[in-house]
Amino acid sequence: NLLESNRIGELFPQTTNNARLARGFCSDGSVTQSICMTFVFLFSGQDPYQFNS
Repeated sequence: NLLESNRIGELFPQTTNNARLARGFCSDGSVTQSICMTFVFLFSGQDPYQFNS
């Protein structure tokens, strides 16, 4: 697949910047949480039961 052929092991690795973005845009009660969920589902496939919200 595309990710494996480009040696990409993780879509959203745990980095300081990704943690800041997640806290800012994906946290519970955030007005942008639904946008964040849509973005994650777009790249990883939709499975809302596996998504903590």
